[in-house]
Amino acid sequence: MVLQINDSLLGIGIAALGGAAVGIDRQKAHKDDAPGAIGGLRTFTLLGTIAGACGFLITDKFIIPAIVLLAGATAMVLVVRWSAENISRDATTEVAAIAVLTSGLSAGLGHLSIASALYAWTVLLLIKKSWLHAFVDRIGVVELEAAAQFAAMALIVLPLLPSRNFGVGGILNFRSTWILVLVFSGLNFAGYLARRALGNEAGWVLTGLIGGLVSSTQVTLAFSRDSRNYVESPTPLFGGVMAATAISMLRVCVLCVLLRPPLAGRVLAYVTVPVLIGGLSSLYSARRPAKVSGSLEEKNPLRLAAATYLSLIFIASQYLISFARSHFGAMGTFGSALTLGSVDIDALVASLLPMIRQNIRTDEAAKILVVGIIGNTAVKMGIALIWGNTSFRKYTALGLAAVLVALIGSLVVIG
Repeated sequence: MVLQINDSLLGIGIAALGGAAVGIDRQKAHKDDAPGAIGGLRTFTLLGTIAGACGFLITDKFIIPAIVLLAGATAMVLVVRWSAENISRDATTEVAAIAVLTSGLSAGLGHLSIASALYAWTVLLLIKKSWLHAFVDRIGVVELEAAAQFAAMALIVLPLLPSRNFGVGGILNFRSTWILVLVFSGLNFAGYLARRALGNEAGWVLTGLIGGLVSSTQVTLAFSRDSRNYVESPTPLFGGVMAATAISMLRVCVLCVLLRPPLAGRVLAYVTVPVLIGGLSSLYSARRPAKVSGSLEEKNPLRLAAATYLSLIFIASQYLISFARSHFGAMGTFGSALTLGSVDIDALVASLLPMIRQNIRTDEAAKILVVGIIGNTAVKMGIALIWGNTSFRKYTALGLAAVLVALIGSLVVIG
């Protein structure tokens, strides 16, 4: 179908503007006219325009002229690179030029959202050069080995596991359990990498926010201990705990989206107000920044021992919830959820999934998860009261109590 002329002009315009954005960055990077530099604003704007025009020509059935133009533009980039007397090992500008051609072609073909996303991603990678280099410097051999182990766990171990149900009640499925391990480990590893990327320059609140992706309970314990050493920083420390608490509840929603999408909306309805309380508390605390950051202990979550521990915990949790439900009914289910959530909220999420597939309703599963979050929040309050100093205890107890009241209130109001 031939594009409308207005849509075609819009696509070419996006291609040109995207090229201009990349060109501005490249012109700043080569402000000293380094040998082999392709160009700056004008050159990249023209490259984007050419690519967008080629996309338009393809949609209008002029395929051969479009291919000739694209090939010529690509050849020009390579010729400039090879003809330079002192060729730099850094080929970022050349690769950026190819990215502009690809994105511009997508825009010309009418895929405006894809083209815009590609341009935004390209510009982000270019302008965040120093941050990315610092991030790579903080990633060591241990992290790379862990990533390789994760690939082996996903590509080698997973296909070998049986996919049929085992055990009492047929709730044990080795492949499904291992998939859960991969999902939880992958999310934990993302939080771990984000924590490493921040380094030691981040404040308490941001450290707590990222740490909450891995374990909000660990953040609470670490910050409670830190409150005794940094008695002048109770408010930022409190903000870090509240940020970790808020992000941990959103993390549960993300896990539900990945594993059981209908469950995510129900859980989000229950935790919206508690998340707002945590977020507003952390924003208030961020107005009083401290010069030091938290002493979170960093353990790589992709270790084989950690994956084995997760799988065993998930299996035990599934049997615990199933046993409590079959012998003690709803009260047993909620009681075990409260206990399990206070220890490991991830295990509670994992244990509910096979039950949802069998005989438990989505709304009931959401309530069980909220009860588990209540137990987890109560444990964090206890940690703060036991290990924190006086000021930190006061702030954190009030904040977490507000979260608890909001969670219980959401169960009563929503039902």
